[in-house]
Amino acid sequence: MSWFSRFIKKIDMATWIAIIFLLSLLVLGFVIHSDYGISWDERAQVDTGRLNYRYIGECQKLCVNGIENSLRPTILKTNS
Repeated sequence: MSWFSRFIKKIDMATWIAIIFLLSLLVLGFVIHSDYGISWDERAQVDTGRLNYRYIGECQKLCVNGIENSLRPTILKTNS
């Protein structure tokens, strides 16, 4: 009897159900992966991300240089 046969016999029913479930999810993923792509609002999301990146970068530059930034929220200002 090979090691594989002994290994297969030791697996209980709950483990088999879990293995079958996970394998079926894997197969389903391979079947439907071609349906995923660029969404209709991709360009809007990229533009929003760039705007936020610019805002955070500008705030970081002004704060690092010691210049008080009016764009910075008042709750984050220090009382020094």
